[in-house]
Amino acid sequence: TCVLAASQYRDNGAILLVDIIRATAKLRPSIKFIAFDRFADDETRAEVINALLDPQVSSRYSLLPEATPAEVHQVLSEATIGLALDLPTSRRIHALPVKLFEYMAAGLPIVASDLPKSREVLVDAECGILVEPGAVEVYVDAILRLVDDRPLAERIGQLGQRAFRSRYSWQGEVQPVLELYRRLLLARG
Repeated sequence: TCVLAASQYRDNGAILLVDIIRATAKLRPSIKFIAFDRFADDETRAEVINALLDPQVSSRYSLLPEATPAEVHQVLSEATIGLALDLPTSRRIHALPVKLFEYMAAGLPIVASDLPKSREVLVDAECGILVEPGAVEVYVDAILRLVDDRPLAERIGQLGQRAFRSRYSWQGEVQPVLELYRRLLLARG
């Protein structure tokens, strides 16, 4: 199961996800997709709901109701791949998607658009596959690669989880912050 855990709008791949589902269905109909009904605008939501009228989409795509953090965590724990489908728009090109860290915390391998901030995190942690933004076939290839190579998917999911714990979570920051305060207090006299 592939999951898109973000709020949905055109710039972060809400419509692109529908195209990926259709393309994946032709190659591997057993792959399922999940996203949350958290739309930034009614127009995008209507377009996705309309796409769900297509049995090829509706049989593979679950649009879950808006969820609490605990419910999102539960969905992530049951998923196999995290998706970050941001498009290279002024709104998203330099954004640092929180969903990357949610996926890493859950130990999910990530398929993400190759944008500067996503690249920085994923290359550093070696926890995902970066793809050309908006290129449906490339996303599908990356998803199939992770579905077909479970050892690879598990390894990069574990690397992401390790990186999250050591570099991107409060637990990983406690000691450096305490050390900073200790140095500041010593310098103060």
